[in-house]
Amino acid sequence: MNIWILILICILPILLFTGLIKKFRAQHPETFGYSSIVATFIGIVIGLYVDGWQNEKAQKQKMVKMMEASKQEIVWLTNRTKTIKHVADTLSKNVLIKFLNIELPPFYSQTLRTDIANEIIHPLTYEEFNLIREHLLIDMQWIISSHGNKNNSELDTKLDNYNRHLIATNVIIDLEIARINGTISSNDFSTKIRAKLDSTFAEE
Repeated sequence: MNIWILILICILPILLFTGLIKKFRAQHPETFGYSSIVATFIGIVIGLYVDGWQNEKAQKQKMVKMMEASKQEIVWLTNRTKTIKHVADTLSKNVLIKFLNIELPPFYSQTLRTDIANEIIHPLTYEEFNLIREHLLIDMQWIISSHGNKNNSELDTKLDNYNRHLIATNVIIDLEIARINGTISSNDFSTKIRAKLDSTFAEE
């Protein structure tokens, strides 16, 4: 509900029962015989507004918890990929193929498809997530199709790219959580998300 409508509804009883419209009340006394009905209606409207606000707040808190959990999963995937890269030369081809059979993080395949995510996550955030998801899929397809070829010089590069996009995912998650919690204004959000991503992908 628009906040100005709520304010008007709250002011209405003050107008009805003060001297501001004393003359009108004297001329139409029957109008004010329904004061209890008016008060009840106002109470219901305010109650609905408060319930809606509390529900929205609860949904936002739930979304934040889901994203915090997703961050931990992504950190685990990032560390796993780094480990694979460092020990690749010591693994047999069959074992390496098994480790390189990486998947899309559950955050992209599950969390972002929920109704609560569709309702709360900012459209710009979704746009960035979709772009990163496409890059992850490309990197994954290449890594899996490499068949554990240790002599392929691009394997390390693709693993680095995959990791960089995982890191970028957590960067965006942090910014989205800050926006939901109100520590970043909507006006600053676009600028901050672009600057953070540029910095992330500029790192070696």
